[in-house]
Amino acid sequence: MEQKKFDIKDVKVLRTKEGTAFEIIVAILLIVAWAVAFRFSWTTPYDFLGIHIHTIMLSLVAILLMVVAYHPQYINFQIGKEKGYSNIRQVEIAVRATRIMGVEMALLVLVLNILTAMIVEHTEIVAVIFVVVFILTALFFSVLIYRSK
Repeated sequence: MEQKKFDIKDVKVLRTKEGTAFEIIVAILLIVAWAVAFRFSWTTPYDFLGIHIHTIMLSLVAILLMVVAYHPQYINFQIGKEKGYSNIRQVEIAVRATRIMGVEMALLVLVLNILTAMIVEHTEIVAVIFVVVFILTALFFSVLIYRSK
């Protein structure tokens, strides 16, 4: 009996309670972040470019991560020489990792807006900390995917 080879294009990610919970968390974090962002004036170019551009861009990235979670063929968390996923468990882990990174991105937007509202200097340190957390998250899930072969 010949075993069918796993094809990522045949995988359909359906809506689950876990996915819905992650999407609700991202929505709430982004709504609060935008409420904090609207505290600032949109009238001068400095305010728009200096304060709100990170809100716009990082919000789009968070939303994009939540959308890409439904299209696992565009997610790549691979360690090693093999390209692509070899089983459905690896796809599940990759989808979960993408959703977690979407929540982390929305949390970054909120934290940066709160720190900007409080006029805290050196908010770039917080951004660097979040980048390190993103990298650690990606490495952690890459190892989980590698082990689930």
